[in-house]
Amino acid sequence: VQHAPDAQRTTQTLPDGGTVTVYRSTELDKAAVVVKDLAALPDGKVYEMWLQDAKGTMLPAGVVPAGVSSAEMVLDGSAAAAVGAGVTVEPAGGSTAPTSDPVALLAFSKA
Repeated sequence: VQHAPDAQRTTQTLPDGGTVTVYRSTELDKAAVVVKDLAALPDGKVYEMWLQDAKGTMLPAGVVPAGVSSAEMVLDGSAAAAVGAGVTVEPAGGSTAPTSDPVALLAFSKA
């Protein structure tokens, strides 16, 4: 996804100093995320990734494994239809809808 000819890159620095970078290719209909130096979470909590649709609904796109502060992963779902991506803190195993405010919310540029 990072090397697709139409790849878009969006980065956000979190208040704790960690970073979230999302790459999106509408041509491939895929998005990937690179997280670095995420703050440690309490036991039983994980960072969950979301793709935001045009109506503002956040759709689950993957979970960063518990205890991992830096990772790269391809997100689940249609990236071409998404207008943005988000990160929330959720119970271990993830949620079907966000249960907390986003710690990061990244808007995609118009394709």
